[in-house]
Amino acid sequence: MDLSKRAEQVNREVRHYGITDVEVRRDTEDGNVTFRGVATAFDKPYTVHDAFGEFEETVRSGAADKTLSENPDVVFLVNHTGVTMARTTAGTLELTAKKDGLHVRADLDPTRTDVEIVTKALERGDINEMSFAFRVTRQEWNEDYTQRTINEFNINRGDVSAVNFGANPHTTAALRFAGCTAEDLGDAYTALLDGTCDDGQRALVERACASLTDALATPDNDWLAVAQMRLQLNANRLALQA
Repeated sequence: MDLSKRAEQVNREVRHYGITDVEVRRDTEDGNVTFRGVATAFDKPYTVHDAFGEFEETVRSGAADKTLSENPDVVFLVNHTGVTMARTTAGTLELTAKKDGLHVRADLDPTRTDVEIVTKALERGDINEMSFAFRVTRQEWNEDYTQRTINEFNINRGDVSAVNFGANPHTTAALRFAGCTAEDLGDAYTALLDGTCDDGQRALVERACASLTDALATPDNDWLAVAQMRLQLNANRLALQA
């Protein structure tokens, strides 16, 4: 298995973190709502699952400095979807890189129904985690591609989100699978269907199928992502049965 292909990823990535210091405040005078949280932690290793298995990843302190200096266009969402609730370019969303991580402050409109819903959910603790979407621009891998260090990322046109759940690691793997190995997976499908596949190609499709099956074992609140995974899983199974 060629794990070096992990380093070829150039796609949008998503990471989820628990919010241990989330703060939602309503101003008693004007009723405005302010959300605060941490979108990602720095210098704390965590495990990521992909099509090849699992690896350890660390976002280094300073990884956000360049992208923040370029005044990125970033939005605040819930579960990475819906109407924008705050935005950096509108002055309603502020991102700050501190020693421990990427801190978020969002000024929300209390007259919006969706804002009231998410505010109540945050106040009750029904929503208590964060996620952010980004692209890696500088990274390092160890020799056997089991440890990844993100030295710099670009969050322009990305988002920071309050989320119902931190994603099952296999969900992340399933959503990223087609993006990071699309060509190889497509070749494997073709070979399986025309009967010319080798053991490596069959194993590639089997890993994709297993990854997606694990992902769907845990409920995901993004119905579109689930639908896409189910379609991909069906394609995998059809290829394996051919």
